[in-house]
Amino acid sequence: MPGRAKSITKKKQDARNAHNGLMSSAVKAYLSELGKAPGLQRRGARTICRDFEEMNLQATGKRVQLSYSTLLRLAAGGKSLAEINAAKSWLTAEETEQVIAYIVELGNRGFPLSHRRLREHVDEICHAKLGAAFPGVGKQWTHRFVEKHSDHLKMSWSRPLDSKRGRAVNPHTNKAWFDLLEGVMDKLDIDEDCIYAADEIGISPQSGERERVIGSKTRSGPQYQQRTGSRENITVIVSICADGTAEPPAVILKGNAYQVKWKQDNPANASLGYSKKGWTDGEIGVEWIKDLEKRTKAKANGRDRLLIVDGHNSHYTRAFLEYARKNRIHVLCYPAHTTHVYQGLDVVVFAVLKHCWTEERDRWESGKGEGITKANFITIYGRAHIRALTPDLIRTAFRKTGIWPFNRNVVTDDMMAPSKETSCQSNLPIIPSTPIHCERSRTACSTA
Repeated sequence: MPGRAKSITKKKQDARNAHNGLMSSAVKAYLSELGKAPGLQRRGARTICRDFEEMNLQATGKRVQLSYSTLLRLAAGGKSLAEINAAKSWLTAEETEQVIAYIVELGNRGFPLSHRRLREHVDEICHAKLGAAFPGVGKQWTHRFVEKHSDHLKMSWSRPLDSKRGRAVNPHTNKAWFDLLEGVMDKLDIDEDCIYAADEIGISPQSGERERVIGSKTRSGPQYQQRTGSRENITVIVSICADGTAEPPAVILKGNAYQVKWKQDNPANASLGYSKKGWTDGEIGVEWIKDLEKRTKAKANGRDRLLIVDGHNSHYTRAFLEYARKNRIHVLCYPAHTTHVYQGLDVVVFAVLKHCWTEERDRWESGKGEGITKANFITIYGRAHIRALTPDLIRTAFRKTGIWPFNRNVVTDDMMAPSKETSCQSNLPIIPSTPIHCERSRTACSTA
């Protein structure tokens, strides 16, 4: 898969590195020629430069020109331009490595640095080394730093992560979750065609993906994109199975009574319900699991089924759990605040579903000239649902979260790194030479 095109600066940097590497090899070859015994034929600096230029052209298809005078200067002990520039750099090679490691570690823990904050950290290092006379790095220094070290660093749009979620996905919770999941699946001998996952997604007629659009170069300010329809939230319950199939969705509209016009064209064969706020509640939850049981009963053929859901209260009413137990549906709940890692619908499916929803909504509005209403929502959403929930995507959702095939190693140390900031264990950086004790009524420690 082709990657992102390199910037002009990065291309120049790669060309410079290629030239320096080729020149270094040429210098070694020239010194080797000088070491030959008297009377043996030696290649001169010009010949070596031409030979290495030809070798590089045949190997890479790119011509790199080498200067024989530069070769002679370097062979005599001179410094390369890269070494001269490195000597003038604000940071040494060791400091640069430490800064890169610090940036990566903070990013993994959920506290990524911006250009401004990176500049502040580098200024502190240089002030401590060079004194108060240091003027500070330039405004574009951090941009060039990231581009220069693009093998290790890159710029990304940040996404907010609630601190509760950051703390929740930790080694202890991770082990407990996969131990519980493995124990239930082994005890009940659950097959892939009996493992289900369900979650709610809120969709507004005006919602959709943010996209890059084309506009006038002279226009200032944001480029607005008009949307029709209300901001009223509509809840959709999506259910998927580990064998790659999806059950028809359940759509919850805001209203006080059912209206026949809501269900005129229903390509996804969705179930339809309503509530005063357009959200799921205990009563709707019971009706939903009854519908799920009827649709999956034939496939189960008397076997136990596993239903994995989040901690929404509609999944844990007495009526919901009694009906599930009676019909051999075992309900398993994700750990609190961890669905962004363990729930396949959140991790994989919903992003694709929202993308398809945006396309289908835009296609409807441009083709029909109508806004999104309750009367046509189920038609437009149904088309997006069918497009998005493909067997490959559904299987990917279960595989990427380690549910099927079962794999507890899908959650890496980097994914659990944000929990390090709230670890219950700590270590003193230096072992004190004398015993100490702390006074509870004071903020400082006193020596014993």
